[in-house]
Amino acid sequence: MIKLSSTWHIPDSELPDVIDRYYFDVHVPNVRRLPNLRRHVVMKAVPVGAGMMRGFLESGEYPRIWRGEDIWFDNREEFEAATDSSEWKSIAVDGLFSMVAGAQSDLFEVAEEYRISEESIECKVAQIEYIVDRGTWHVPDQEEPDDIDRHYFDIHVGNVRRLPSIRRHVVMKSASWPAGRNPRCWRGADCWKDSSKVDEDQKFEIDDGYIPLLAGLEFDRFRVQEEWISDSASG
Repeated sequence: MIKLSSTWHIPDSELPDVIDRYYFDVHVPNVRRLPNLRRHVVMKAVPVGAGMMRGFLESGEYPRIWRGEDIWFDNREEFEAATDSSEWKSIAVDGLFSMVAGAQSDLFEVAEEYRISEESIECKVAQIEYIVDRGTWHVPDQEEPDDIDRHYFDIHVGNVRRLPSIRRHVVMKSASWPAGRNPRCWRGADCWKDSSKVDEDQKFEIDDGYIPLLAGLEFDRFRVQEEWISDSASG
């Protein structure tokens, strides 16, 4: 699958409630009219909790960004067809991105979306309030990407999936977009967590040597407000 992830700030001169009202009333319906769209996830950024990832990330009173959204497609061809559509042009001119600041988009090829089976969750999935912890990173010049990825898949991924709160783990590789432009990061991952169990993760701090191998690590935490799934999406 292909996922386009976007984030933005609210300019100091604008009221967050006004921007959000426009986002939900105008922009969200436009996004959900895109051809081939499979999923649309609407998220609000929240501060990162203290103690995350053994001190590699500093906690703060304010998140780095205001809001994020993810749009999912089955493959690159369907994504590119959507970007050539009149519906995409409507998004480009609906005015949202002229109202916000610091808009940033990253395209990812989804290597794997791991999910805990519903049978192993105490409450129904629909009742879970999800937190998404998202990290993106580079490979330092002195390291080989294949070596970094081997450590990631052989060691780090398994450790992440043992966290008490984990419900989904999306492993991603950055993709160039628009054509001819290098991606902003090497790889990314989304950890969908049961918010009621996030505090339990502190007992399972991951110290497997992976984080110190990386460069340019960025980390954001979101609260999922809506996950829209197309009627034609399978699974």
